Amino acid sequence: MSPVLGGLSVLGGPSMVGTVAPSPLWYLTRGTGAVVLLLLTASVVLGIAGTARWGSARWPRFVIGTLHRNISLLVLVLLGIHIVTAVTDTFAGIRWIDTVVPFTSGYRALWLGLGTLALDLLVSLAVTSALRQRLGYRAWKSVHWLAYASWPIAVVHGLGTGSDAKSAWLLALTAICTIAVVAAVWWRVAVGWPAHRRIRVGAVAASLLAPVAGGVWLVVGPLHAGWARRAGTPSAVLARVSSPAPASSASQPSASQPSSSANFPSRFSAQLAGTASQSSPAADGSVTVTLATTLSGGTTGRLVIVLRGQPSGGGGVAVTSSRASLGTAADPNLYRGTVASLRGGQISLVLTDTDGSALDVSVRVQVDAAAGTVTGTAQAAPSTARANSPGASQ
Repeated sequence: MSPVLGGLSVLGGPSMVGTVAPSPLWYLTRGTGAVVLLLLTASVVLGIAGTARWGSARWPRFVIGTLHRNISLLVLVLLGIHIVTAVTDTFAGIRWIDTVVPFTSGYRALWLGLGTLALDLLVSLAVTSALRQRLGYRAWKSVHWLAYASWPIAVVHGLGTGSDAKSAWLLALTAICTIAVVAAVWWRVAVGWPAHRRIRVGAVAASLLAPVAGGVWLVVGPLHAGWARRAGTPSAVLARVSSPAPASSASQPSASQPSSSANFPSRFSAQLAGTASQSSPAADGSVTVTLATTLSGGTTGRLVIVLRGQPSGGGGVAVTSSRASLGTAADPNLYRGTVASLRGGQISLVLTDTDGSALDVSVRVQVDAAAGTVTGTAQAAPSTARANSPGASQ
């Protein structure tokens, strides 16, 4: 038996470096999207303050106006980065035309299209502001008011398309931004009351109803299991995230017979035992390590982990690809996915069922290389990092 398999035998032993982490471009897309939401909120609040001609000794009106313009320009710059990284990261297959023409993408067309629409509104605001002297104040102001719609559209886009909709930090950020905008609207309504009473009452009603409607949609939509598929994620992307292991057609759930993962516990702690095998080196020198185990104790089932890569000098393997499956003896592929991290005998898996529901599975194994056996423990829970996986997270 090669030292590669033996490298798994000691907990905390030789590390195995995998290439299963998402692209850095994907992280940059997520980061710029969150910052854009924060800055766009600040721009909206400052814009509302500007319409009321508010100012103070410490914050003169010209400072408010200048800050509003500069933040708006910064929003456009960061949006540019957000778009470039989303397109160049080929995971979701977003095209350049999708960033200009709304609702044409093959990836979550509606929710991605809302982001495109918000961008178009902001660009139109920038162009009309540059041509303000030629357009006249009334035409410019009409476009300016229309551009305020970019904020709620951007919020829905981020929650519907983004891969962090279930993350506590993004939900908290969205809540803070919503509170800030609603408070600014109420303050603006109070200034000059009761002039234009109907418009002001309508603004207050909208500021109350919109967050409630958005909260209901969030619960039944992005926060609900299976959102990735219902949102319009292409099947090819879902399959790529799931990284299904090769299996006979008899063991694969068909489209007309969805997986019965709902009958499998989504949270458990169990013992595992099984076999550990390693292939002979391929032509390129790579080897495949397979851990085929059965679960007992907390639950019963099968867990199979397959690692492929080049043997490293420290007795491990530099993983270039991986796959894993979890299920019952009758249906071993209820959940399928990849290795998220691997160090010695500690393995973290992210597994997804056909509805897009995901599990975080933490495995600790000890391998007897001479006997070709493996023992250990497995713990699973509904994925908290599920939204941190592109495409089929949510």
